[in-house]
Amino acid sequence: MTENALKCKSNGGLITFGYCIDENKHFQPDPIKALIVADVFKRYAMGESAKSIFYSLKAQGLKTRGDSAPTYSFVTNMLKNRRYLGEYRFRDTVVENAFTPLVEPEIFDKCQIRMAENKKRPASFKQVEEKSILTGKIFCGYCGSTIYGVSGTSSTGTKHRYYHCRTAKTKKSCEKKRNKKEFLESAVLDSALHILNDAPIVNSIVSNCFELQSNKNASMPALEKQLAQAQTEINNVMNAIKQGIITPTISYLLKLYI
Repeated sequence: MTENALKCKSNGGLITFGYCIDENKHFQPDPIKALIVADVFKRYAMGESAKSIFYSLKAQGLKTRGDSAPTYSFVTNMLKNRRYLGEYRFRDTVVENAFTPLVEPEIFDKCQIRMAENKKRPASFKQVEEKSILTGKIFCGYCGSTIYGVSGTSSTGTKHRYYHCRTAKTKKSCEKKRNKKEFLESAVLDSALHILNDAPIVNSIVSNCFELQSNKNASMPALEKQLAQAQTEINNVMNAIKQGIITPTISYLLKLYI
C-alpha cells in the first residue's frame, strides 16, 4: 500500500468526491463533480458561509456517496481536504502534485483562513431553540471580543436570554456586563431601520446590488478554464483516433463517455 502511495495510485476505500479512478488506479478529475468542488471553494473564499453552500447543494439535489444527500460536514470536510491541491497522503507518505488539483493554492489558503477565523466564533448552526441572531456579528466595546447569546433560568423557572462578552464570561478579564436579548436586538433593528430611511444610503445599496448582479459569476473563469482544457483533451483524442492511435488512456475515455 505504501508502494501504491509512492506511485500515486488508489489504495481502495471511498473515492474522494470530485475524482474518479482510471483503469491504472490513478486519480482523475470527475468531469462533473470536479466543477462542483471548484465552485464550493470559490464561493466560500468569496465570503459565502458553509451553511449557505450546504443548503444550496441540498436544494439542487446533489448526491454524494451511496446516492446520499450532502450533509453540513460534507462541505466542511471538503474545504479542509488537501487532496484537492493534488496532494496524496497515506500514513507518513506525502506526495505533492500527485494528480490534477481541483483548487488553486490561493483559493485553498483563503478558505483555511476563513475557517480558522470562524472556528473562534460560537456556532449558531446547531441551535434549535430561539436563535441569538447577533451572535458572531457584534463585538465588545471594551475588549473587542465576540458577543454571543447566553441564557439562564430563574428560581421561578422562567428562562432569561442575554448577550454576553466571551472574554467577560470565560476569562473574567473584561468589565462588560451582559445585555438583555430583546433590548440589544431591538436597538440594532431600530438602527437598521433608521439607516434604511436615508435615501442616499438606500440608493447606494440598490446600485451595489445591480452591480453585483451584472458582474460575471466568480466561478465562471475557473469553469471556462476547465471547459477549454476538456475541449483540448477531446480534440487530442479525436485526432489520435483519426490517425489510428488507440492508447490505454483513449480506450478508457471511450468506455467512459461513449
